[in-house]
Amino acid sequence: MEIAGSRPGWPPIVTVGDVILITAMLAVAGFLMLRDNSASTAAARVVVEVVGVSRYDGPIDSSATITVNGALGASVIRIEGGRARIEFAPCQGQICVLRGWLYSAGDMAACVPNHVVVHMVGRQPRPYDGITQ
Repeated sequence: MEIAGSRPGWPPIVTVGDVILITAMLAVAGFLMLRDNSASTAAARVVVEVVGVSRYDGPIDSSATITVNGALGASVIRIEGGRARIEFAPCQGQICVLRGWLYSAGDMAACVPNHVVVHMVGRQPRPYDGITQ
């Protein structure tokens, strides 16, 4: 039997436990975002491959402009100031050029139609792969 004017005891939408859990999750997320990963993700070398064959493997702290011939023609890769990029490619989409500068170990730019891949190699292996990053 219900008494007029009363309503069943619904729990509050947000409980104290919810607030504690959300605060803890935000604190952990903030810590993970702000910690310094530069030593573990710093690139040491630049590798340029054409059809899976290494055409250049050099230190990231050098300054160089490398031209490699792929399936469609010449691609130009620029290395300077601890970074690398595909500067020119003969492909139509130019996605590899728009990828921009590569800084960290594991970064990669690929000109698929020209079969040219530029990737950064680190001083130590990454603790996770490209799928779980």
